[in-house]
Amino acid sequence: MKISQNIGYLPLRSEMMTDPAVLGSWAAQNPLLAPNVAQPATREPGVSPGNDYLQIRDGMMDAVESVVFQGKDPQATLSAARAEGATLLPAS
Repeated sequence: MKISQNIGYLPLRSEMMTDPAVLGSWAAQNPLLAPNVAQPATREPGVSPGNDYLQIRDGMMDAVESVVFQGKDPQATLSAARAEGATLLPAS
């Protein structure tokens, strides 16, 4: 309960948001939570962009880390990662 109330992380069981003994009172005082609680019921599984999605993601994350932690040039580093990732995308 404290995690939801203090940082906004929603509980995995939505009935906690309606139970007054759990988070119901807090949820009633915060009506902007309702769309976030309702959204998982209408979500569809995401489809990855090809078989190399994880390699593309990891390449982008490595590029960001090298910019942030190693001081590499952002434009050149991210452009290179984008070009590398583009070679792994499936042909449309």
